[in-house]
Amino acid sequence: MVTGGGKIKFEPFTEDTVIEEVIHDPAFGDFGRLLFPVNFSLPGSLTLREVSSSRVYLWYSHIFTEKTLDILNQLKAWSLEGRRIFFPIYTEEEMGKNPAKRDTGLFFFPGEPGREFGIMNAGGAFYYVGAMQDSFPHALEVSRSGCNGFALIYRPDEPYEDLARAIAFIHDHADELQVKAAAVIMQYTGYSAVSEKDAPVYACVGSRDGIANWRVMERRLKMLNAMGIPTEFHVYEGLGHGFGLGTGTRAEGWIKDAETFWKNQIRAGAGRK
Repeated sequence: MVTGGGKIKFEPFTEDTVIEEVIHDPAFGDFGRLLFPVNFSLPGSLTLREVSSSRVYLWYSHIFTEKTLDILNQLKAWSLEGRRIFFPIYTEEEMGKNPAKRDTGLFFFPGEPGREFGIMNAGGAFYYVGAMQDSFPHALEVSRSGCNGFALIYRPDEPYEDLARAIAFIHDHADELQVKAAAVIMQYTGYSAVSEKDAPVYACVGSRDGIANWRVMERRLKMLNAMGIPTEFHVYEGLGHGFGLGTGTRAEGWIKDAETFWKNQIRAGAGRK
């Protein structure tokens, strides 16, 4: 709907809004489809209530329609205010040569100009990108704390290439984006490699995670600690995989702890300069 002044009136999505309507909403230009997993053939008739489910977001739990609506309505509001909320990370020429690169990009959750930024990378077992549960909520929380959040939509078969490109893109456009760089915040992963060049790491996981064993994560952080790299580790008793922000569980509030860790590392880094 357009108001008399020529501006598009903000009409919030509801739990009964179908995803086809979200994808084609003018606020989301030609990137609306990337809000949902592009690797799945999701029926456009699914409502936001129906899509906010473990039946769609495989391997994830504690998915809430209210958070889906919070994310989508905030992105829409920012867009209608004139903020740019999505950035392709590849050039038009590169995407022309490799069309799969059109399925990538950075959703921007702006904080205060000039503040630090974080890049959120959703899981999905290298099968799909579970951004609505595993990176959008995190980026939104970071944004509301005053920092800047980016959620990367990557190709599951080329995740590292896309992450490297995303980091380079933000670095090259730091002045335009009004952000500056800082720690790795890691949830439920089986990653075990260590290096003396690793950044400080905050990690959390559930004790009943059948995909990412908490002992593997604990062992890695102990090795990093032995190298003098700051770490913080939390295991939540009885919690399984894919809990996202942990709303309604004993993990609720973990992202605030992670932000404190992150900011402490920023201050420590400034003190070493």
